[in-house]
Amino acid sequence: MDDYESINNFTLNSTPENSILTLGGTGANCSIQVPALHTIGANYIDSLHQVNVISGSAFSYFIFLAMQENMLKIENLESFDRDNRRLHKASILKALLHIVTNKPHKNPLYSNQLICKTVNHLFKPQYANRALDELPQNLQCWSYCLERDELVLLSAKSPVFKQMNVIDIIRASVSIKQLHGFFDYNGYKLVDPNYSPRVRELRKKILQQKYQHLLLNHEKDQQRGSVTYVKHRNYRYPNIRLIMGMLAFFFNFHNRDLTSSNKEILHLLEVRK
Repeated sequence: MDDYESINNFTLNSTPENSILTLGGTGANCSIQVPALHTIGANYIDSLHQVNVISGSAFSYFIFLAMQENMLKIENLESFDRDNRRLHKASILKALLHIVTNKPHKNPLYSNQLICKTVNHLFKPQYANRALDELPQNLQCWSYCLERDELVLLSAKSPVFKQMNVIDIIRASVSIKQLHGFFDYNGYKLVDPNYSPRVRELRKKILQQKYQHLLLNHEKDQQRGSVTYVKHRNYRYPNIRLIMGMLAFFFNFHNRDLTSSNKEILHLLEVRK
């Protein structure tokens, strides 16, 4: 288990009301940021000025919140990697045929509806269907609209999106065009902003705010001005591990990093009893 010394230093020296937390993405290892969120603490996160959630971090964020209310389907957590690949009917042959027939440029490998099944496999129904305006008011989730070519902010303050539920938010956050296509919500064709042409604009928009800023990411530990970058896992080759996680899902291989993270979550839940 990582000790997250940088996180402890940040929370000791920065008041939450004057601080921002950004969860910058997880790749296929969707629960990997939960231990870091546990280190930050639920009360601190709830008191933050703002929490930005991007890409696969939506899973980590909602898993962490659901843990606080006993809203996880704990019995599905340890086998989640295997179960999710089975749910998608993932296979080497299916992936190769999709690539060879040039379909990545036309149709997605999977139906977007399968993300709903993934979410429902992890969360109890009353949580999966909770509306955005019933979630923490400091939450800001980010997406990208294909047709409008613009970043889309999902928050309780938005009249267009405030009735989105947790399932909708996750679909808008993690849909990759080549993998699950887009999520169509009120005419917005929403996809993961980390895989959009506006990803640099998103980073600039988030980082330009004048607050103490804790940014969980897969790649680097670094202090740059008021921004504290913290790797959610201390992997030696983080980019390779990120790619390996995506390929494991794509070609139906066991993702040991994801299983390890889920076992760690189960341990955290056991300790809390």
